[in-house]
Amino acid sequence: METSSTPVPAPPRLHWIAAVALTIVTLGLFAPAWMIRQAWWMKRADGDAKALAGLIASITIFAAASIVAEQIGGGSGALRGVPIHRERRPPRRQLARRSGGLAGAAA
Repeated sequence: METSSTPVPAPPRLHWIAAVALTIVTLGLFAPAWMIRQAWWMKRADGDAKALAGLIASITIFAAASIVAEQIGGGSGALRGVPIHRERRPPRRQLARRSGGLAGAAA
């Protein structure tokens, strides 16, 4: 077993409750930033670690897929944080009353 002469940097520390709270307060922007911070530490601790490159690639692919889904109409508004509202039609009974009943609709 070989020992390294360079000291390993201390890992980033943040209590999980603080991480969840910051993620909620920043509307989800803190979570990827914290993952990048941890991957950066892994890169510094082990020069061969590919965690940072993989994480950045996965975040980029997720964002691109979300944008494409929004453009083709299959998205749910997740990136904007806006839910989709469909146009509601009144029930048929209300339509019949507005038009004067069935006789009024036929005229």
